[in-house]
Amino acid sequence: MKNSLNLDKKANFRIPGLDALRGIAALGVAIFHFHYYFDAGPNFLILQPFYNGAPFFVDLFFILSGFLLTQVYSHIKSYRELLIRRIARLFPLQWLSLILVMLGQYYYKLIYGTPFIYTFNDIYHFMLNIFLLQQTGLQKGFSFNGPSWSISVEWIINLIFFIFINKSKRLIIASLILIASSLILIVAFVGNLTYLTKLFGFLDTGLLKA
Repeated sequence: MKNSLNLDKKANFRIPGLDALRGIAALGVAIFHFHYYFDAGPNFLILQPFYNGAPFFVDLFFILSGFLLTQVYSHIKSYRELLIRRIARLFPLQWLSLILVMLGQYYYKLIYGTPFIYTFNDIYHFMLNIFLLQQTGLQKGFSFNGPSWSISVEWIINLIFFIFINKSKRLIIASLILIASSLILIVAFVGNLTYLTKLFGFLDTGLLKA
């Protein structure tokens, strides 16, 4: 009975301060996309941090996710159960938004003769979106609901993260490897290390629980 209560407590784990941070980050991302898509910047002096800070807000989401997922799912020993729970969390909303955006894209192109922002709205990219693979290197570009790229990245990171979630030593080793790899890449290349930094941030924050 006690164990059951502990599991329920973990499943409903919340930290109000972190919820507030997530809310601010979500608002920041929404304001950025409004600014980006509609080329509008009302109250620019006040909202400038939101217009320019989208990468920071996305990184914040990934870092918070690393901590919160460790807290919520660390009691689950089965990799299969972890995947089922995460699929139930991510995929239904992804499918709903994909269908809505697909319909919106269809009618927009019907009216204006051109896609809205994203052009790779074909069957191939639709299937990538169905399986949350639209930002894995298999894509030709952004498609349908472009901002859902972060959900695709999160899903792939989840698959890796859940391998280490119950194994603190492995988590530490993995984090050290990622640190070393990132330093090597920084020295070897001057380019976009976005995915690497997100992967590292997502894994490393799990150490806060250990």
